Amino acid sequence: PSTVNRQPSTVNRQPSTVNRQPSTVNRQPSTVNRQPSTVNRQPSTVNPQTPKNDMEKNNSGKYKKLLFGLLFDAIGYVSYIVPGYGEFVDVLWAPASAWLISRMYKGQTGKVAAVVSLIEELAPGLDVIPTFTLTWFYVYVFEKKRVVEVEENNP
Repeated sequence: PSTVNRQPSTVNRQPSTVNRQPSTVNRQPSTVNRQPSTVNRQPSTVNPQTPKNDMEKNNSGKYKKLLFGLLFDAIGYVSYIVPGYGEFVDVLWAPASAWLISRMYKGQTGKVAAVVSLIEELAPGLDVIPTFTLTWFYVYVFEKKRVVEVEENNP
């Protein structure tokens, strides 16, 4: 039989000592000429048949609010269907309607409408007032007329 000399190898396993110093790169700000671009911006012509123009977008949002307002007013009338049960529904619906109307109409109009809606739903007998629909008319019909009158008076 042959004899093999199996001795463990001796490897020097000491940590390496690498010199890790920060590099010294000269980082100066670039001198790029940053002048505003001169792009010829001409008004675009919008095809009146395309539904993408601003007026139709506003009108679609306007009528969408009207439909939601009619729906929410109808939900407010549900309390009249079942006597006795309706007052409990009004207590739940009042804060929900105030929150919804404040989200539909931003600013001072939404805040005032939310308070009116809350009081109208909580007070007995006032459920017949269509708060959402009246707010829509105030914002999109009466306010619009007032703005036109002011513009006509101030040439």
